[in-house]
Amino acid sequence: MKTAEKIIGLAAMVVALSLVLYSCSSSDPLSSGEPDTTGNDTIPPNLADTSMIVDHTCCDITAIPRQAIQDAIDNLVIAYGHTSHGSQLVSGMDVLAAFLGDDLYNHSLNGSVNTLELRDKAMSYDLGYP
Repeated sequence: MKTAEKIIGLAAMVVALSLVLYSCSSSDPLSSGEPDTTGNDTIPPNLADTSMIVDHTCCDITAIPRQAIQDAIDNLVIAYGHTSHGSQLVSGMDVLAAFLGDDLYNHSLNGSVNTLELRDKAMSYDLGYP
């Protein structure tokens, strides 16, 4: 496998991981991360039963529940600013969508019908790059 393909694959996994992590939630009000009304402390969410970890050791993209990806599509707007090499993440998303062939990982600049809204180069010229 060529280095560029490895980088694109890794970038795609980073985006997929971001989508999965977004889907982590809990219906238990005491573990929602909201302030504890009995004091000033915040109760951290208990994610042990509701989360999954997808990292560099996961080779099965189908292990990510489709509903988790769909929830991210329905609820996330990603503004992604980067320098030239950062485009590999977006290229990785394109490769992932083409590889799976079922449109689940498609993205667009405006979140058009059933696509992840990924505003690539959202902060253009911020670091002096177009």
